Amino acid sequence: MSDFTSTELPENHKANIKLMKQQLRQQIGDVEGLFEKVKAKIRQSIASAKEDEAKYGSAWPEVDWKDIAENKVSPEVIALIKRRGCLVVRQNFPRDQTIAWDKSMLDYLDLNDFDAQYKGPGDTFFGSLEASRPEIYPIYWSYAQMEARQSEAMASTQSFLNRLWKFDSNGVKWFDPDVNIIYPDRIRRRLPGTTSKGLGAHTDSGALERWLLPAYQKIFHNIFNNQFDKYDPWDAAYRSEVNEYTVDNTTKCSAFRTFQGWTALSDMEVGQGVLHVVPVPEAMAYILLRPLLNDVPEDELCGVAPGKVLPISEKWHPDLIEGLCSIPSLQAGDSVWWHCDVIHSVAPVEDQKGWGNVMYIPAAPLCDKNLAYARKVAKSLDEGSSPQDFPREDYEKNWQSRFTTQDLNEIGKKSLGIA
Repeated sequence: MSDFTSTELPENHKANIKLMKQQLRQQIGDVEGLFEKVKAKIRQSIASAKEDEAKYGSAWPEVDWKDIAENKVSPEVIALIKRRGCLVVRQNFPRDQTIAWDKSMLDYLDLNDFDAQYKGPGDTFFGSLEASRPEIYPIYWSYAQMEARQSEAMASTQSFLNRLWKFDSNGVKWFDPDVNIIYPDRIRRRLPGTTSKGLGAHTDSGALERWLLPAYQKIFHNIFNNQFDKYDPWDAAYRSEVNEYTVDNTTKCSAFRTFQGWTALSDMEVGQGVLHVVPVPEAMAYILLRPLLNDVPEDELCGVAPGKVLPISEKWHPDLIEGLCSIPSLQAGDSVWWHCDVIHSVAPVEDQKGWGNVMYIPAAPLCDKNLAYARKVAKSLDEGSSPQDFPREDYEKNWQSRFTTQDLNEIGKKSLGIA
């Protein structure tokens, strides 16, 4: 292992950053030449996506859920999904069912007087972003959320997504693509007429960790060894060995997610404060190499801070900011997915037309790391408490009409390590 890596947050992380830069520059050799090569590849991929956006209205691949269920997604579409690192699954759930879920969630909040109890964001996880206050509610255990999480429709989509990865290599099966844990996340509710600054461009799954964790050094070794042509963002090797640093009172992710995702609970139009991504999974190489250039202070990583998301900014990453592409217009019941390395943001909006409601459900395949977290989730469900990856807000502990362990079906029990 390199001298600068650490499995725990270093006491003086800036010293580790300085040492990391010294060693990686020596290891890479021509850092500027490698960065220019990476930048050219990323810019070419962005240009292709922008051409599709101009020609077809969206750069996002789209798949009908029925084609997933019937194993009818073509090789050409699969290749496009892997190139872009994102997709929309049309009618993952029937629109009428999803609108009914949205209504039931509002009834759940009203029944338990959430508006009077809510104290605002429980952490500053997005604090490194200029636009940093999304309309996210820390609610985890409504019937709507749990019924979606433990459904056959969600399980088949997650299996399809997991199988886009190379999950068996070096004699190791890194995860089981056909079993997913339940990773409970929050909801977003945005009212008609909302004016919002959105959420700045970023990536999750570790910020400082992307450079200083030993597992990430293994994952990104081809980048840091000046062999970018060999780097495969779909190779799952060592991904399940990533353990984000523990930082007090913040959000983290204790699971390996092949894809982050959400399901639309309302119809949403382009231009109404919707999700954007840079549809290039390899863009992580640009992010990783950028701090090694000479214009960045020796003890800094282009705005990275412990316990925060990894920020992508106009100042340090102008080529990437130019690459942000909007999701297409959605119906309630459509689901949206993006590779765990993909840069994403939520656009600002003034006087939003219609609702902007989603529930966050990722793909988190079974592996030892995820099973360990699933068992913690089972305990949180039993108590009605906030899951351990999130601030200890615990609004739902004594709420009426909360989903309970007794309501789990067979998929749900398997997903929590109970069956």
